[in-house]
Amino acid sequence: MLYFLNLKKFSHIEHGITQITDAVPERVVTGEQVHKDKAIWIENDKKMLIPKIDAVLTKQTGLTVGVRTADCVPVLFVEPAMGVVGAIHAGWRGTALDITRKTFDFLHVRPFRIVVGIGPAICPKCFAVGKEVARQFDPSVVQESEEQEGVFHVDLWQANVLQCIEAGIPERNIEVMRVCTVEDHSLYSFRRGDRIKRNITFIRRTI
Repeated sequence: MLYFLNLKKFSHIEHGITQITDAVPERVVTGEQVHKDKAIWIENDKKMLIPKIDAVLTKQTGLTVGVRTADCVPVLFVEPAMGVVGAIHAGWRGTALDITRKTFDFLHVRPFRIVVGIGPAICPKCFAVGKEVARQFDPSVVQESEEQEGVFHVDLWQANVLQCIEAGIPERNIEVMRVCTVEDHSLYSFRRGDRIKRNITFIRRTI
């Protein structure tokens, strides 16, 4: 199990990112994850899969929310003053649609208190795309390949960091776990052939 150091500082927050050898947590509410930019508030776990949603947020104690990824970027956060926790599924399409920034705007809370963990995903070296995909991102997170003409490498981690900052979150509140799911065989990777199984990134309040 992987953990964010900045989230572990909160004694009333439990979170984690499962690796291949870990048991899958029970009763984790996730979105359908359609690679769009919609977030929703969750009040109970009567429905475990929320249609047409990529970000799930809650204020409810004991309710676990999360995302399932195998190369996309998982984002966890806590707003301790309001007791809000949430999980964002930021694939490249969702990242290009600014899902992380839009989710924090959707919260309607003071952003300087939000603490964010950005988890394992495909690294820039492994995420090689054409010009049509690359042009959808801020140029600062795109680098043209030195080996292949017309190929670009996109840093999805940094793209989501920039969205956090744009939403007003201090950079010191953001932790990025730069672990590549393609290169690290302790994690599932779609690019490496995992079509069904996923890494589960989850968070909940205990009090």
